[in-house]
Amino acid sequence: MKMKIYILSAILIVCFALPLKAELMQETVDSMFVIASSGAMKYRDMVQPTIEDMAAYEAEIVPFLIEKLNTTDARERMTLEQIFRKIKEPAVPLLNETLINDPDSMRLSRVALMLFYIPDTSSVTNLLTVVNHSYYWLRYEAVRALGKIGDTRGKDAVVNALKDENELVRTIAAVSCGRMIHDKELFKILVPMFDDPYYGVRFSSMESLKDLDCEIKQDNIFDALKKAKSDFQKSYLSLLMAEDSCLYDIKKVEKSFDLMRFGDAVKTLWKSDCAEAIRYGTFSYKQIDSPDLAETRQRELNRLISEMPPCEKATPADSR
Repeated sequence: MKMKIYILSAILIVCFALPLKAELMQETVDSMFVIASSGAMKYRDMVQPTIEDMAAYEAEIVPFLIEKLNTTDARERMTLEQIFRKIKEPAVPLLNETLINDPDSMRLSRVALMLFYIPDTSSVTNLLTVVNHSYYWLRYEAVRALGKIGDTRGKDAVVNALKDENELVRTIAAVSCGRMIHDKELFKILVPMFDDPYYGVRFSSMESLKDLDCEIKQDNIFDALKKAKSDFQKSYLSLLMAEDSCLYDIKKVEKSFDLMRFGDAVKTLWKSDCAEAIRYGTFSYKQIDSPDLAETRQRELNRLISEMPPCEKATPADSR
């Protein structure tokens, strides 16, 4: 049985190796692709070597692969992705050309996806031609690829996509903005997105802002809080400070946070001075006139303290 497998493998290797020295034919590509994308046990040990062989053709095989990009089979899509990611840069020119010459919107969206995996500044111009396409998933993939490439020529298109009618496109636009913009301008662009009705847009906006350098956030986040136009904007900005790893000015934190965002203030202060966080929390709940609400806030403070890292500097304090 093993001998038969070895003989079959040898025959297949020879059959596939021969075309490498001649013109690549559709039949050859189709035969190889059947094995490369197969889930059958008999081809199990040949899948990866065949993928490697196909990728070795580089640009020559790309037109054949592009034709297959509109497949509805999940395994075939994954196989195509693997091959393109192994080919890398030699595939880019033909992928770029396809963006402006192919009427198949599904295939175009997969082309844009491949350009996300193979980011190249030469793709920006052609990606911009499809960023407003009627098919939302093509818009999604184009905005995603532009963000990964990071070229400033795509910035306006990515920012404009924050206004897209589709919530998934807006979500990836918030992610791409974070990949492209690394200064205080990101606050101006993304803070309004905290009012978006779709949670994915709001959380992606916060994550993008969270990835900014600490110095940029420390210098700009309090001004953003002051200018916030809604409770949603204030809540996400305060949550950002509580969850990231940056240290913030204690006095600014205490002046900027209100009782509605009590927990975030305690968490933010804890990173800089845990004892100060406890004093702030104790002082805050003691200012509440309602005994029931004060008791609730005290329990919340105790819960927060129990969840935080140990505070060796902490001393009981009833007031400040």
